[in-house]
Amino acid sequence: MNPSLRVVMQIPMSELWDSEGNLTAARQRRLGGSAVGALLRLGLVRFVVAECGDPLRWIPPSHCYDFWTTELKLRIVETETFDQADFPGAYCYVASEWADDHSSPLVLLEMYH
Repeated sequence: MNPSLRVVMQIPMSELWDSEGNLTAARQRRLGGSAVGALLRLGLVRFVVAECGDPLRWIPPSHCYDFWTTELKLRIVETETFDQADFPGAYCYVASEWADDHSSPLVLLEMYH
């Protein structure tokens, strides 16, 4: 299958891919808003959004700060249990850090709506 045509079938995710194919990244830890903010203070972050039924959406690292302030900051889930209706627009993200062979952090954002 062409990786660019692949869609998210379920969350939580067990693997990540891009237009070239599967990544060797592995989930490391769940992140709250303060942890994502701390990563951003260190430098560029690679965000990838997973929404069921859609392809993975990679946010260009050059847009990571804008994405954080306009989309993400108020929608990061901080607790194990949550109701997406409590977030702006009635959707939210569960964030997790993934390790791979790149120097900049990789943060998966699993969208709930």
